[in-house]
Amino acid sequence: MTPYHAGMDMDPNEPAAPGTIRSLNRSLVLDAIRRGGPTSRAGLARALGMAKPTVSDIVAGLVAEGVVREGPITRRGGPRPGGPGRPPVVLDIDERHAYVLGIHLGVHDTTVALADAAGGEVSRRRIPTPHLPAEEALREVGALAREVVVRAGIPRRRLAAASVCLPGQVDIDTGTCVHAPNLGWRDVPVVGLLGAALGVPVHAHNTVQATAVAEHAEGSARGARTVALVYAGTGVGAAILHDGILFRGAAGLAGELGHAVIPGLDARCSCGRHGCVETAASASSVARAARDAVRTGSPTRMAALGDGVTSLDVYAAAEAGDTLGQALLGEAGRTLGIAASWLVNIVNPDVLVLAGGLVGAGPHVIDPFRAALDGHAAAGALARLQLRTWSLGQDAKVRGAVLLALARTQPSVRVAVTGGQSSPTGRIGP
Repeated sequence: MTPYHAGMDMDPNEPAAPGTIRSLNRSLVLDAIRRGGPTSRAGLARALGMAKPTVSDIVAGLVAEGVVREGPITRRGGPRPGGPGRPPVVLDIDERHAYVLGIHLGVHDTTVALADAAGGEVSRRRIPTPHLPAEEALREVGALAREVVVRAGIPRRRLAAASVCLPGQVDIDTGTCVHAPNLGWRDVPVVGLLGAALGVPVHAHNTVQATAVAEHAEGSARGARTVALVYAGTGVGAAILHDGILFRGAAGLAGELGHAVIPGLDARCSCGRHGCVETAASASSVARAARDAVRTGSPTRMAALGDGVTSLDVYAAAEAGDTLGQALLGEAGRTLGIAASWLVNIVNPDVLVLAGGLVGAGPHVIDPFRAALDGHAAAGALARLQLRTWSLGQDAKVRGAVLLALARTQPSVRVAVTGGQSSPTGRIGP
């Protein structure tokens, strides 16, 4: 597994060099401050089991760099630790020392968020995704990102990094979009093009991976040890995290559940193959099936819409009792549940998050999804599984991009931003 934060590669059979140990200790201290909020040097030493002089030396360096501030401070309006009386000298992340950009480049909309070093958003803009050749589209996205920084009044020197997520196969190592069928992109050097436009380090990820990071850090998967997220929107994808670490595969391409083939399906997929999960379990496939049914004269309240039927129209029709709409959504949920069962059997997660626009259809999709999952996944894997829907919604994509950018600028041993205890938000079933 490769961490979605900037980690260190260490051979457990090799003795650690002094510099490596210091870097490790620095990461532990920084992570403890970030996760725990305001604390003292003595508190850090106790919590981490480190010698006080070691902690003091590391903290002095972080303060000198402007990463950490020291004094009688509060964090985002919270109470000072230590109770009444003279406020203790405490440490906290100085959220103003650096800023990052999180960019979600979607099929329909593109969102740019500017956040401080603590993850608090300063500014955000959303525009329709420019449907231009990739290089021109990325040039426009870069211009939008620069505009967001300028309008927020943030000096460019304080911009530390940017992370972009997009709906397709992304080679994390090279920053290349290998293939994004729904954007019409292939072998696009996203990091190189955006990096040139922004003048800061840029990192690229798949949208579903970014969504999983956000849901684990701030959403319905908080506190879970092993998380599998299944996303069904315009396309279908998946992502896996274990102990806060994103499983990315050999080149960052793990999670392409939508392009796994189900025997019996024969529709042509946007990837060029036939029978992919995405051809029967996405919002796009639902809308396409509805349009086909209208053309062939199937009885439905959507008939008057003709070739203009969208997935939202199918949702609305199903809610109004339209049997065709309900059947189409049910079949999509069933197919998605079968695909999810493979993931559950292989990964054995303690939390499975169902995300994406198709979730908006509620029980029309979720009930058949759950039935198919229960019918195809191993009983042992289901025994401790908690199925939840995403709690951040569409916001998870850009939040994931922000968190991934922060993780690159603030390396730590664990995750850049971790969740607390498990939350029942969005939970379905036991």
